[in-house]
Amino acid sequence: VPRRSSFFTSSSQGDGRVASLSEKVTLRDSKHYLNTLSIKATTPSQDSPPPAVLLHGYGAGLGFFFRNFPALAQWAGSRGSSVYAVDWLGMGRSSRPPFRVKAKREDVPGRVAEAESFFIDALEEWREKQGLDKMTLVGHSLGGYLSAAYALRHPERVHKLILLSPAGVPRDPNNTTVPSRELTDDE
Repeated sequence: VPRRSSFFTSSSQGDGRVASLSEKVTLRDSKHYLNTLSIKATTPSQDSPPPAVLLHGYGAGLGFFFRNFPALAQWAGSRGSSVYAVDWLGMGRSSRPPFRVKAKREDVPGRVAEAESFFIDALEEWREKQGLDKMTLVGHSLGGYLSAAYALRHPERVHKLILLSPAGVPRDPNNTTVPSRELTDDE
């Protein structure tokens, strides 16, 4: 059930208008849903890039990206595409189903696989419900880790993968240089 809808406007190519909608997207289990903010071009383009899907980090929510929404709305309107921001299952305004690990304590790979599947399977159900063939995943922190795990499991569904400070993604052990910062703290 939609919570609210509104319009952003921009002066980009085309009419530059988008419609935004906040809704609960119900998964197969009717008690499970993912809170979603959709920003869609009012004049979709046949040759538009696949939609961007923003995925937040641990203990956060889609509101983490709120300052980015106007620029992303402008991008969606000018490209005739869509942008989605999704709260992970159990976080933000999404449902909070119980989660219990069944693998034994010493079975670390099994425990990791169960935890990843809890989130990745919900994202895959969401993608199916939205009718998306491919997506550009934009993941921050834990969202970056889970986006990479999703891409490894469903490579045919991922157009591009953008990782923002991804948690659990180690530095290249063969690289001894310290990465430079793009902006200084003053900027």
